[in-house]
Amino acid sequence: MATLLTMSLLLTRYLIRAKKSAERTCGSFRWQGLITVLLTAALYTISYLPFAIYVVVETLLKQTHSTITRTPGFVLFYRIAKETMWCSSTYNIFIYAFTVKSFRDFLRGRVTERLSRVSLSGTVLGQSQLSEVSPGSGKERTTSTTV
Repeated sequence: MATLLTMSLLLTRYLIRAKKSAERTCGSFRWQGLITVLLTAALYTISYLPFAIYVVVETLLKQTHSTITRTPGFVLFYRIAKETMWCSSTYNIFIYAFTVKSFRDFLRGRVTERLSRVSLSGTVLGQSQLSEVSPGSGKERTTSTTV
């Protein structure tokens, strides 16, 4: 847990230094990048914190030979801690979509492209399938035409 907090503080300190350096060289500082990195680091830290707490508490309880680690509440806390830890890998796409305009535009283009190809019924738009039954044969023939 100390390592996690130390690394987050060092990252924040580094970003503040980078901002000051950019200002000194008359360069433009990109707030978008700073916000993206800070949000990513903060959510990473928050998502790993419950598991770090679990490890510390479990270690302390094992030293006292406590049976509380076998209770349903403690097991539930362990499961929640593990799930929040694994969820940290899914946050990034939402952080980038929230903070980086070019990434939002990219996602919007991809979604629009995919939606323009597929209709709600599952058929590809721009093509319609017609089912014809030949008189007397009883056999169905499917033809595809472009609209």
